[in-house]
Amino acid sequence: MAYFRINPTSGFEGLVKQMQQFANEIEKGVTVETGGFKPKADIYENEKGFAVVIELPGISKNEVSIKVNEERTMFITGEKKKTDLESKTIIRNERVYGEFKRTFQLPEEADIEKITAEFNHGLLTLTIGKKEPVVPKEIEIAVN
Repeated sequence: MAYFRINPTSGFEGLVKQMQQFANEIEKGVTVETGGFKPKADIYENEKGFAVVIELPGISKNEVSIKVNEERTMFITGEKKKTDLESKTIIRNERVYGEFKRTFQLPEEADIEKITAEFNHGLLTLTIGKKEPVVPKEIEIAVN
């Protein structure tokens, strides 16, 4: 007769970790991905502002559109087009093609008037400045 040791909590740690990651994403703002091609993005922050770096291999800068609306939502759209494969016999096809849309909710301190974009070697880098903090106005009142 064989005995097996069963740990009822195995797998629970992974579930908790996934729930924490999900909660962290909600805390950072909503991001949405649609389309067949889903480019990966990194988001950084420092004291001067934010940077969003998106991998767009095989796409030219003319095929990408970046827009920000008044609700501080940034939309990055484009399409990775399939090369001419009609005359070829495909043995393996691992690359993904199609339209994509990435949406990021910018934080309140992001200055949407100060966004620059640079496209270099398949990387789209968006630099977003931070607003200057509002300094409360002080008025000195003389005592009579």
